[in-house]
Amino acid sequence: MLTYETRNEGVSVEWKKSVHVPPHLHEDIEIIYVTDVTVELGVTHEMYHMEKGDFAIVFPNVIHHYQVFEAGNNKVIYLFLEPSVTPVFYEKLQKYSPKYPIIKKEQLHVDILNS
Repeated sequence: MLTYETRNEGVSVEWKKSVHVPPHLHEDIEIIYVTDVTVELGVTHEMYHMEKGDFAIVFPNVIHHYQVFEAGNNKVIYLFLEPSVTPVFYEKLQKYSPKYPIIKKEQLHVDILNS
């Protein structure tokens, strides 16, 4: 069952063990960084495999979900940015979404991790 989440927290960060999360959407930009083991990110009808060090971004109001198939301590940092944080860009973010939301660790610029 699809759910709509409302956060109203401005910027929030969660570093936790990743678990199965059913399809949902929200107004926030969601940034995902895998710190341990693996996680599967589903965005609309596509499934993306993420390994330790991989980074992803889910734009506002895009249906997504998480699945965990590998045993172990699958840990992920989730960063949520609500619309009020990016008011100038929010209208454009509502209309677009990356075709491939994952940046593999080999392609990830060091400044992204430092920020």
